[in-house]
Order: sequence, then structure tokens, then C-alpha cells
Amino acid sequence: MHTFVCSRGLWRVVHCVILMAIFWTGGARLVSAADIQPISSEEYASFLSDPSTTCLVVGMASWCAPCKEELPTLVALYNEFSSKGLCIRGISLDYQGADAMAPILDALNVPFPVVWLGEQGLEEFGFYAIPMTLVVKQGEITERLIGVQSENTLRPIIEELITRTN
Repeated sequence: MHTFVCSRGLWRVVHCVILMAIFWTGGARLVSAADIQPISSEEYASFLSDPSTTCLVVGMASWCAPCKEELPTLVALYNEFSSKGLCIRGISLDYQGADAMAPILDALNVPFPVVWLGEQGLEEFGFYAIPMTLVVKQGEITERLIGVQSENTLRPIIEELITRTN
């Protein structure tokens, strides 16, 4: 039987790697399967219409290839701007339930909150295509961006949202 004994130097390396990982993610807790909670239509409507809500709301589903394509851009922008007040909320519209989106969010290290609204949200809240990004300013949907959005498209929108929240 073999035993593994770490030297002090190896422990320092392990600690350094852990601290770097925390620093790299900004200490942010990443989304995991346990974090994707169902949200009722009433709760979602209340969130959207709240005058304090200024953010991007992104409709997505696990079976949607363009949604998966867009997520890395959203993650990068969130990581860059969240400390300046950027709010991004994901809305899973999956038929399969709250857990359907979890493996994708875990694989892409999505740091922003994602809730599950399910198929009821498609018609009720005007998600007639996905991905769809709602630009919400002070409780009002001001834009519906259909399809995959590039960083060049989202950056000026985000900068304007941050200006409104600060």
C-alpha cells in the first residue's frame, strides 16, 4: 500500500491555485443545478415590472444551440461588468424542468442567476424566439433582442444600463 505525503512546498502550490481560482472568479459563486429554482408567472411579472429592475433578461433552453453559443459572451460580459452594477438574469424555458439547463450552466461556469419559468413563459411573456434578450430599464422592457447577440451589440447596451443603475 502506498501513501502520499505532501511536502510544505506542494501545499503552498495547492493553496496558491485555490486562491487564484477564487480571485479569477471574483469570489463569485457559480450557478449549479441546485440554484435553478422554478419561478411562477406572477413572480416573474413582478420582477419585470419592478421600477428598480434594470438588467438583461435572457430567455434560453437546453435544446437551443444558439443559446449555448451565446452564453460564453454573456458570461464574459457579466464577469467584466458585474462589479460595476450589471444585472443579468437567465430564464430557462425548458419543457423538461428546472434541471434541464443545469449541465450547460455548470459546463460554462455561468455566474449569474438562472431561474426556470418553463414553457408557460413562451407565450405569456412574449418569448417568441430564443435566445431572446430583454433589455429591462426601470421595470419596462425597452428592447427584445432576438437571436445570438455579439459582444459588440451588447457592450453599449450594458454600458448604458450601468449608467442608469449608478
